Amino acid sequence: MELPIAYHALVQGLLYSVWRETRPFLHDAGFSNGGRGLRLFTFGPLRGRYQVAGRRIRFAAPLRLEVRSPVSGLLEDLCRALPERRDLALGGVPLRLEQITLRDRLLFPSCALIRTCAPIALYRTLPDHRTRYFAPFDPEWLPGLERNLAEKLAVLGSDAPAALELDPLWPSLCKRVLRFKQTYITGYTGKFRLRAAPEAMAALYYAGLGSRNSQGCGMFDILSACPAEGEGAP
Repeated sequence: MELPIAYHALVQGLLYSVWRETRPFLHDAGFSNGGRGLRLFTFGPLRGRYQVAGRRIRFAAPLRLEVRSPVSGLLEDLCRALPERRDLALGGVPLRLEQITLRDRLLFPSCALIRTCAPIALYRTLPDHRTRYFAPFDPEWLPGLERNLAEKLAVLGSDAPAALELDPLWPSLCKRVLRFKQTYITGYTGKFRLRAAPEAMAALYYAGLGSRNSQGCGMFDILSACPAEGEGAP
């Protein structure tokens, strides 16, 4: 399968097309508690053997895609609908579904060493309609992440605190620029130490850290729980 390097919009479009029957509002409105709508799902990069040539990427079968959501039933709908699709395709290339795995919900610590699967993006729209993306060393980075988490918790009906700490482990930190349709998204990958209430940690794990989650940003894996106070850094 050969795709453009900027294939995230194709993956998002495939997911929306599968959800169209059971979640028709998801694309246009998302989930809301009276404020702006949130899609409350995220996905990672396509996993498999590949070669890059210019602005194209060529994958060899099999491919793996991971999708997460904190919304009850959203992934179950996806699992029921996917096997029934006879026109499953990505970028015009027909796909054959080989396996679906639905994982059990996890239990989360209050502090974890994490590694990003996709860039963490955080932005603000300026008065002149330009978009400013923030970096981990910007003063607005942490307050912006907390506001974003508070919105997610509110839509999920959770009263967990939205306070968090996200400390980059600097040798691993890397700036990434993605293109999603005609938009360029700036984000950061690497390893971080994340502190948050366990329920808030769960919301971040399943919905994604930061912004642009439904466009393929913010997914992370938990490498280990942080040691108890006084035991040293992981």
